[in-house]
Amino acid sequence: MEDNRNINNNTNSISNNNNGGGASTPTHSNHTLASAAPFPTATNPLSNKRLSRNEGNAALYGSPNVDDEIDFSEYSGLSSCFNYPPPTKPTLNEGSIILNIMPFSKLRSKVSSSWHNIGNLPWRLSAKTECTPRTQNIRYFSVYIDCNTESESSLWSCDAYVELKIVSHKAGQEGIVNNFRNDFSYSKNNWGFPTFATFSLITNAGNGLIVDDKLVLEATIKINHATGIFTIPTIDFTSPHAYGSDVIFEIEGKQLHVLKALLSLYSPVLQAMFYSGFAEASQQKIVLKDVYYNEFHQLLEVIYPTHRPIDEHNVEFLLELGDRFEISYVIIECEKFLMSLNNFPFVRKLFLADLYKLSNLQNNCIKHFDTPSEIKAIGITNEYKLLSDSTKAALLDKMFKLL
Repeated sequence: MEDNRNINNNTNSISNNNNGGGASTPTHSNHTLASAAPFPTATNPLSNKRLSRNEGNAALYGSPNVDDEIDFSEYSGLSSCFNYPPPTKPTLNEGSIILNIMPFSKLRSKVSSSWHNIGNLPWRLSAKTECTPRTQNIRYFSVYIDCNTESESSLWSCDAYVELKIVSHKAGQEGIVNNFRNDFSYSKNNWGFPTFATFSLITNAGNGLIVDDKLVLEATIKINHATGIFTIPTIDFTSPHAYGSDVIFEIEGKQLHVLKALLSLYSPVLQAMFYSGFAEASQQKIVLKDVYYNEFHQLLEVIYPTHRPIDEHNVEFLLELGDRFEISYVIIECEKFLMSLNNFPFVRKLFLADLYKLSNLQNNCIKHFDTPSEIKAIGITNEYKLLSDSTKAALLDKMFKLL
């Protein structure tokens, strides 16, 4: 096979005129490479003191990381052994996956990103090296996209546009870009390019594709249409929307458009604000203080019919807001989530149960202690010191029962 790749100075990208290959044939494909195109003031009800959820010694949540950096500890490659993630939040119909490969010079077998939920489907980006008769024994860098590969159902399909790119670190250079459109399904759940780029092209220092023996591969996925897969609808609270809005909350200088009647069904605090004798009842814009915009936005997503699921990243501030605005629904959902979570420190659960008077959660935690030593172990933690005398007495009583 003739290596017909070249540097295209007109488009500031590396041309890569090859044919795609994989487990299926794309509906449409485009192998002409060019620069990547972008896809398409509150009074009484709000005067409660902000509760602290940062006490104790547990660092429990952080920002989800979409960059998957792969390190070859044995330089023998990694197999794909990741489980599908549950759809923990409303998903959009487009997203990106980044796979960092290092050390690239030691790449010998297939490496894969973790699974990413896009459009309520699991997607994975994979890469490998290939030097076989089908590549005319030329060493190539192969790139593939997997979609819902572990599903045994034949009732789903997904028409998607995929752009694959090796990122260039050279100023003004786009990198190697290729794209395709494929109708993914049970029998066509993998597609990509076995001859995405030759190793000689990638390792050419002039292209700026490898820095410190690290290559960055990116896939951008845009779903056009899917059948057999249902996504949770999303609401844009930043402007008046079709679901109706009659008041604006302003938080940290940003606006959220909401419906008084709906929020009043959930929160007696907000109901009093909207319909009682407070100054806010006649205002079209209400400024909320001591509230974080992103946190209140997620609270709305939980309350509204979208019913955003609770997860380990938002459960604590949702509990705090649920308690502050007396939203029983949110508190109940948070309690149920914490009771179902196994990888959450028990002492932290006890602290939250104590703080927000979650009797079911406290009962669930105490029932899980099987030996006195387990209870003694949490007695030396910083969070144990923050527990109420009532909770400490309950733990002591449980310890005596286990003796």
